[in-house]
Amino acid sequence: MSELKKKSLIALAWDWSAKLYSQLVGLVVTIVLARIVTPAEFGTVALVMAIVGFSQIFCDAGLARALVQRSKLLPIHYSSVFLFNLSVAAILSAVVFLAADQIGVFFNNPSLAAVAEALSCLFLFNSLGSVHAARLTRDLKYDILAKARFLAASCAGLVGIGLALKGAGIWSLVAHAIVFALFKSLVLWLRSGWAPTLEFSRKALGQLWGFGFRMFLSGLIDQTFERIDMIVIGRLFSPATLGFYDRAKSINSLLVRYSSSSLTAVLFPVLSSVKNDVARANNIVMSLLGLLSLYTFFVLGLVYLLSAEIILILFSSKWVDSVPYLQLLVLGGFGAPLGALLLNVLRSKGKSREYLRLEIYKKSFRALCMVVGFAWGIEGYLYGMIVAAIAGTYLNVFFASVQMNTGQWVLFRPILTQFVIVALCVPIVLGMNQALQLSLLAGLAAKTLVFTVLFLGLNHVFRTSSYLGLREQLSAATGGR
Repeated sequence: MSELKKKSLIALAWDWSAKLYSQLVGLVVTIVLARIVTPAEFGTVALVMAIVGFSQIFCDAGLARALVQRSKLLPIHYSSVFLFNLSVAAILSAVVFLAADQIGVFFNNPSLAAVAEALSCLFLFNSLGSVHAARLTRDLKYDILAKARFLAASCAGLVGIGLALKGAGIWSLVAHAIVFALFKSLVLWLRSGWAPTLEFSRKALGQLWGFGFRMFLSGLIDQTFERIDMIVIGRLFSPATLGFYDRAKSINSLLVRYSSSSLTAVLFPVLSSVKNDVARANNIVMSLLGLLSLYTFFVLGLVYLLSAEIILILFSSKWVDSVPYLQLLVLGGFGAPLGALLLNVLRSKGKSREYLRLEIYKKSFRALCMVVGFAWGIEGYLYGMIVAAIAGTYLNVFFASVQMNTGQWVLFRPILTQFVIVALCVPIVLGMNQALQLSLLAGLAAKTLVFTVLFLGLNHVFRTSSYLGLREQLSAATGGR
């Protein structure tokens, strides 16, 4: 095994475990809160987090990614980006804090104001550790990033659960978000081995700006469409409806997006380091695409089948209105992880112009689907997003195939193969469950077992490249045993 491959696999393991642990801690906190506070209160916090999350992109302006991508860097580059990020974060914190009352008026929800004031500090806390995280990402030191998430998630979880048990309600979730951001940046400062200076150079920023600004525009477009659903639903529907939708969206993100994002986060610096070796880079992408396709469609199929059980067992029957939203979300959930992997082909080669053009195409089509879809309510919007995910995947494959100098079918094949397999398995399992009329827990166990056996069995029978790649990786990991 090559040194780069070994290093990247170790980084992947650290990154995946950190995200899994922090998300599981967050899930435990959410479960406790879901049994104490109302869906309307969850919707209120979710709306403010959507506003803060969208605005956060302005703090970085794509410069952290430029730090990871650029081949040659000097200390002045890091310090200049740090001071720039911190300055913008201070401005955004002040703006959100001072505009909190107007935010509440716009959404016809006075309780938004206090929550917005409290969460306005997140801009500063997140920006304090952004350059430290970029340096560690560049060096594939994901063990330190993982430990930062471990400690931050643990401290935030203890605070959130402690406040929930004392009846703090909505403020438990607010405190959890603040403590996580603060402790994560604090640990990065203490463990990264780097501290910023007061040196600032416009020239240094300018050298990063070409790549960084296009990545900023791409990120701005991405964050707009990532958060716009929460903002539109918060404006047009009740806080309780937004709470049901946010619960479904958060589960979908936990089970699909965050786990696969470890793969793509590690892939960017790995591909950047071998971008001049086309054959080697293409082999890495194809291997990971096969594994990710198998994983993604397995998870999507299983979550679709178990959506009711997940909601009812974890959050109680008062959240049952989240079930149809979750089912529709997972139907289009393949677009995000597969797209993130393929987009790294463009990012790693410094093709920020093509990256931006691709994002504009995809988001323009998604905007059309969103406008048309919301005419039929939230369900109409979600059906539109399924269509947008299909179109987006095609565009990702097209642009990636051009950069890899390979045929589109080569990239489409593992994706379509796993889609067909999961499409065969799900109706069989649903028919079995309807015929047997099992209890909640028995149905969960039976559907999980039967779907897993069917999915892996069909992959084995048809000897799919994704399945064979998984067996090869498992064999390598166990020393051929």
